[in-house]
Amino acid sequence: MIPFDEETVDYDEDGLPDIAEFVLGTDPLNPDSDGDGIPDGVEVRNGTDPLDGRPVATGVIASQPLPAGALDICAFDNRAIVAMGSGGIGVLNVFNGLNPTLIAQVDTPGSAHQVACAGDLVAVADGASGLALVDISTPANATLVRQFSSRELGGGDTRSVAMAADLVFAGQSVGVVSVIEASSGVVIQRMELGGSVTSLAVEGVTLHAVAGGRLWVLPFGGGILEKRGHLEIQAGRLFVGNGIAHVASGGGFRIYDVSNPDAPVAMDRVDTTQMNWKQMVPTGSGYGLGVVGINPGEEIGDDIYLYDLRNGVNSFVTRLNTPGVARAVSLFNGLGYVADGGAGLQIVNYLPYDALNQPPTGRLVLSATNEITAGGYVVVRAEVEDDVQVRNVEFFLDGERIATDGNFPFELVYRVPISRVGGTLTFSARVFDTGGNASTLTNLSAITVVPDDLPPLVQIESPSPNTRFFVGDDILVVATIRDNVGIQRVEIRVDDRPVRTQRVSGIEYLILENLPSGSHGLSVVATDNSGLTTESVMVPFEIWRQAISREYSVFSIGSRNEKAEAISREYSAFNFQGQNESPQAISREYSAFSYGAQDAVPQAISREYSASSTMEGDEP
Repeated sequence: MIPFDEETVDYDEDGLPDIAEFVLGTDPLNPDSDGDGIPDGVEVRNGTDPLDGRPVATGVIASQPLPAGALDICAFDNRAIVAMGSGGIGVLNVFNGLNPTLIAQVDTPGSAHQVACAGDLVAVADGASGLALVDISTPANATLVRQFSSRELGGGDTRSVAMAADLVFAGQSVGVVSVIEASSGVVIQRMELGGSVTSLAVEGVTLHAVAGGRLWVLPFGGGILEKRGHLEIQAGRLFVGNGIAHVASGGGFRIYDVSNPDAPVAMDRVDTTQMNWKQMVPTGSGYGLGVVGINPGEEIGDDIYLYDLRNGVNSFVTRLNTPGVARAVSLFNGLGYVADGGAGLQIVNYLPYDALNQPPTGRLVLSATNEITAGGYVVVRAEVEDDVQVRNVEFFLDGERIATDGNFPFELVYRVPISRVGGTLTFSARVFDTGGNASTLTNLSAITVVPDDLPPLVQIESPSPNTRFFVGDDILVVATIRDNVGIQRVEIRVDDRPVRTQRVSGIEYLILENLPSGSHGLSVVATDNSGLTTESVMVPFEIWRQAISREYSVFSIGSRNEKAEAISREYSAFNFQGQNESPQAISREYSAFSYGAQDAVPQAISREYSASSTMEGDEP
């Protein structure tokens, strides 16, 4: 270690000699190389990194004006995505939290008012224009790659959005949640929730939704959303972490335990004198950031409120003023990123500098403990806390780092490859706080990967047996398909032959081929991620050929006070089905004759209905 010598040159007078700055890589001409408010020499003496850019002051530490008002935000992986209404979305580089930079703007067809992020994709709730998907793999060249219309998503406006790996969830004002497979651009499922879907949040492989005055818990680990438990609640924006849901609305926020999908439970309610709560986002270290306005409906003085959530205290700590109207907040690497209306993006440091040298503590919680089926999911969650604030968590599999998460809840969702059957999985994590202190978490034992021996369950819900269609009719197949590790492929078969289909939702398939008249058999074959296959019971159905005739006639002969009218209506349909071309004829006729002169009005009315059928073996 280089000694601090009063005679050693220290050009920038930061307490760190120039020779030491040369060795450490700090700037000898800048007393605070990382701009965090702490001189380089003080950081070295405290054992912290003079190049890590961690701020010491609380409140707004950086701002970035935007081309349009900031309505929502997601911050992750050194990027911040801001929804700007009619201005689309803004993409910002926030690698250095003290110097955010707008690097791209992407217009969307509608009004971008909510965003969700995962990997290299951004999902945008685009109002009446539906859902937009934006590729940010090259942030400076962010591109709109797909737009899903409101009709494709079940109708209404798209008001909420969430993401998990390759799945996008869109909440509609008409009460529908749609599931989109981003890689294929297919809407794989639509689920009715009975009221406008105003907020969505994902933890692990479970979607949580606020819709129609209810909080729904909807697992999707089997490849399709399942309705499980729900609670009656006061609607508001939702956040879920470590099995606890926070819903902010009205004059405060509510807390629910959603760790058991079948039985969510109300835990606590926090009422305040502020009447315009928009959001409550826990930090994972015992605090929470609320987006709060003083008066209902008035967007004046809406700021960030810090709450102490430790041990159920749920008490107010301080108010962090922002220059604009705070609309939403997202946490990343121990800082708050605020969508601040017309003032753009604000970055908030909400806790004092961590100089106590106490590393984080916690544990790894795994969804599987002893064994896991190949093709299934392991959710690895770091339930951690710190005396100040956890910054991020690095996840390791068998000693190799595979992911870094700077957003609470700190978790990894890992799909087990089929190739690992017979092997084991050992997970660990490295946790860092905002003071640079670190600790390591490990699971107690390795998880054995076992082969999947449970094939899918497949049942045709529609059409029902012996349903009759006419040639040219749309034939929609609705099937319930479940599997313990997820479905890889679904095949619709008619008469033991695969037919071309369009997947309308996760359970609906439209047959695209023109099938001939006659009797047919329908089945559904599902293959899971382990290659196991199940074929449903065959359902018989019929297709009839059809001829329809409609006739309407009016005859009118009239002179002064004498007139004659005749009206005739006729409808007939002729159907032929099957190999034996058995005919069936149906005829309906209605006639009215009226002759009137002065006061004498004779009338004749005739109605006729006939149906005849000639089937094989019957007399015509």
